[in-house]
Amino acid sequence: MNKAAFLDRDGVINVKAPEGQYVTRWEEVRFLPGVATAISRLNESGFRVIVISNQRCVAKGLVTEEQVVALHQKISKELANLGAVIDAVYFCPHDTEPACNCRKPAPGMILQAAKDHQIDLGASWMIGDSAADVAAGKNAGCKTVLIGRRAVSSASPDLLAESLLEATGKIFDFEGLSGRRGAMPIQFTVSATIPASPDQIYDAWLSSKGHAAMTESAAKVSARVGGAFTAWDGYISGKNLKLKPGKQIVQSWRTTEFAASDPDSQIDVLLEKVRGGTKITLHHTNIPGGQSDYKTGWRECYFEPMKKYFKAKAA
Repeated sequence: MNKAAFLDRDGVINVKAPEGQYVTRWEEVRFLPGVATAISRLNESGFRVIVISNQRCVAKGLVTEEQVVALHQKISKELANLGAVIDAVYFCPHDTEPACNCRKPAPGMILQAAKDHQIDLGASWMIGDSAADVAAGKNAGCKTVLIGRRAVSSASPDLLAESLLEATGKIFDFEGLSGRRGAMPIQFTVSATIPASPDQIYDAWLSSKGHAAMTESAAKVSARVGGAFTAWDGYISGKNLKLKPGKQIVQSWRTTEFAASDPDSQIDVLLEKVRGGTKITLHHTNIPGGQSDYKTGWRECYFEPMKKYFKAKAA
């Protein structure tokens, strides 16, 4: 028998659409920070990773089942390119009424997946961002994790976390699988060319409104040395250590994945005017060993959205 990590999709793997809207196209998919790393760690620890998702948008006529399947194939392919394997995807295309046996909180999708993949449900976990996810997991006989900053503990999950990566770490701790302790700090350098001037990037980085706009997520940022900041809806936090207008930003930096005993890491952002815009070079040092794939995170959650933002701003 196999053990599985059953994952909700929107709000766990990718950013959730605004209330009343749905993610129906690849262009609308934005992976949440640390997701690829979390799934890769689950893969390495022997968990089958299976997506369990309500897709009411099909019943509403916003998308066809074939289009949902194609979207899931694209998501799986892109995650596989990052070293994260999704073993299977199950989705319910039905509306809330009439009731079916597959729409969460019903356990139908999990039970079918267990049958198809020889899953030991008692050794498996359901990870989601809603009470319905937790209920579906419990109804199937799984342990459960409720994630998200607005997680409601009244859903009575086994564990609470703020992200999939944190959930994975807590599961490993719960099951005695954690191998993070004692790992050496790591560092890396990542760069990209952004279609904007060094001053534009500098000003946006140190502005609450600008930072939020260029990363498509909530931010609160001080523009003075010693000032604090939060980004990505509070997932990232730190302080400004050194500022050279239009040239350099040095910040202490940590995420909610850091243990309380972990020291801050540090980012040194260098801005250089080049043909086509600005070359941004980011040195990230003193990252606790065993942490997220932040190098990919910088590319996907900062540099790519920044390119889109400044390109649109210049149009």
